[in-house]
Amino acid sequence: MKKNLRAFTMIELMIVVLMLNVMAGVVGVMWLRVERMAKVSTDNVMFSIKAQTVLSRIEKDINHSFQVSQSESALLLLTQLSADGAVKKITYTLENGELIRNQNEEGKNDLSMKIANLGNAQFLLEKTSDGAIRMEWFEEAKGRPLDVRPKRLITFVKGSQLHP
Repeated sequence: MKKNLRAFTMIELMIVVLMLNVMAGVVGVMWLRVERMAKVSTDNVMFSIKAQTVLSRIEKDINHSFQVSQSESALLLLTQLSADGAVKKITYTLENGELIRNQNEEGKNDLSMKIANLGNAQFLLEKTSDGAIRMEWFEEAKGRPLDVRPKRLITFVKGSQLHP
């Protein structure tokens, strides 16, 4: 007596394997896109944190200064009074892709510290027509042909006069 046995044919099994491979490919592509988006988001957050920290430090120095100026050798020259009444000069310069803050106070040793390593970022500082100081920290999208959106953070400091 013959029993009717039902089983999958080889064609059916090959179709199932093909469908699983297609689904695995789609999931893999989606996973790579999610990872890429997470990296871009992390890079943007790190850029914002770094730029905000640096610009806040410079803004604080500008707000505590009674004289603000620029020169060819320095991005920013600030003159402040210390707690004991001594004149304190603070200079921001760009040296080898690093933003350097130099502090010179009468009768004390000079203090120099690296504020930031700019890498491929750029820092601009200029006076606006209303007397405010415009500080811009930006990074162009290099090495990524389809990424045309640069990272940019701009802040304005009012109440100080920028002397040429």
